[in-house]
Amino acid sequence: MTQSPLVSIAIVAYNQADIIEDTVMSALSQDYDNLEVIVSDDASPDSTAQVLKKLEAAHSPRLRVHVNQQNLGISGNSNQALGMCNGYYICMMGGDDILFPEKIHEQVALMESDPGCNICYHDAEIYDSVSGQVLDRFSNAYGSYEGDMAALVSHGTFNCALTNMFRRSAIPPHGFTEKIRYASDWLFWIELLARGGSIRYIDKVMGRYVKHGGNITESNSLQMYLDHLKTTLIILYRYPQQWKSVLTRYREVLVQMVRQAVG
Repeated sequence: MTQSPLVSIAIVAYNQADIIEDTVMSALSQDYDNLEVIVSDDASPDSTAQVLKKLEAAHSPRLRVHVNQQNLGISGNSNQALGMCNGYYICMMGGDDILFPEKIHEQVALMESDPGCNICYHDAEIYDSVSGQVLDRFSNAYGSYEGDMAALVSHGTFNCALTNMFRRSAIPPHGFTEKIRYASDWLFWIELLARGGSIRYIDKVMGRYVKHGGNITESNSLQMYLDHLKTTLIILYRYPQQWKSVLTRYREVLVQMVRQAVG
């Protein structure tokens, strides 16, 4: 019998000692056997690294932990984690996200059935850590789309980071663009399709995006918008054939910034 392809789940962590064990265990508890879990801690000043080392001792070699000696930032730490992955397919998530047990199995099945699919994503619930309630589905807030590179350029990050699975063979040589301070994942998804291929959607909630005061997207919204505007210029420079889609997204980001500014 042919063995199922190896899947890497890469977790980028920073200052998440209170939830990191739940995150790691949700990755280790997948109903898929050929799996490795990689965690890169970005020199957290809290006890995140200590929690991770205890988990590694209990779950090695399936779990591997790296602790940066100095803070690399989100994009740099994402590249650190990505470089440790051996999987044919790779998933990435934050140190405060939660995966549901069937995620990997269902995504591998779809990608194995469609060699042209370079990214597969699914829906996720948006969970408020303060109230302990599910607020919404990610698809209700951001939509769900399928298609080629142009779909990702036009619609932005409709694919919540924790929901993605992608082919290692499609990764751009430079990985995440570290000149983009926070929101480098949007350009990364786009460039996974730069040489062709599609993004496909599974209409099922298989993960949890946890909202709290420490979320980068919540606490640095202006910087996120600026990152997106910078990304549109990078896309235009690297992929000038996408100019129509770039203009569509550029206008939408400006509208969102204005709406936030005026309340």
